[in-house]
Amino acid sequence: MYFYRYGTLLIVDTVVSIGGVPFLMDEWGVDAVYTSTQKALSGPAGITPVAFSERAEKKINSRTHNPPFYFDIKLLAAQWNCYGITRAYHHTMSPPLIWALRCCLMEISKITLPKFWQQHAEVTAYFHKRLQEYGFKLLVPKPEDRLPTVTTVTLPPGYDYANFVKYLRKKHNIVILGGLGPTVGKAVRIGIMGVNSTKEVADRVARALADTLKSLTKSSL
Repeated sequence: MYFYRYGTLLIVDTVVSIGGVPFLMDEWGVDAVYTSTQKALSGPAGITPVAFSERAEKKINSRTHNPPFYFDIKLLAAQWNCYGITRAYHHTMSPPLIWALRCCLMEISKITLPKFWQQHAEVTAYFHKRLQEYGFKLLVPKPEDRLPTVTTVTLPPGYDYANFVKYLRKKHNIVILGGLGPTVGKAVRIGIMGVNSTKEVADRVARALADTLKSLTKSSL
């Protein structure tokens, strides 16, 4: 890849994609990856799995500065005994969280990754179809450009996004969030992934969104 010419490392955020979307770190030449356990992996929040390529590892081991203690990947690697020597202590880990992640990976292994990826793609396509039947518009127009785990929806002019999210939570006990960055006040984000990646969940969320839109008439905003 072109960035290799300049010694640049490629870092990828896979927080809302790992497990639910095909991601091939080695084949794609990715040097560093981080993710979370509470998204498509369906685990509890609290730990952040990371992975590094050989290029990244050489870069880390040849550094000439010392990062803050809690962000020192060399110290963390020593705790995980990545160097094949005596395990070093860095912090007290949470065995329940690690065990929970292991159980989540076991469940995905039973399904197999290709089938899990396909499940996310099919459920999300179904969810988008249901939303459009209710008159919602998706922020990303082309289906091939959309992420199969998070859907970004725009509301008709005149609707307050904060009120929409609040009503949805109060009436239907469903929590979604508003947009970030340039989409603040312009969209809402809906995550259907992991164990929630089913047509039953997609139907329930779509109906709740439609009811919220209908209930929050412009005159009541």
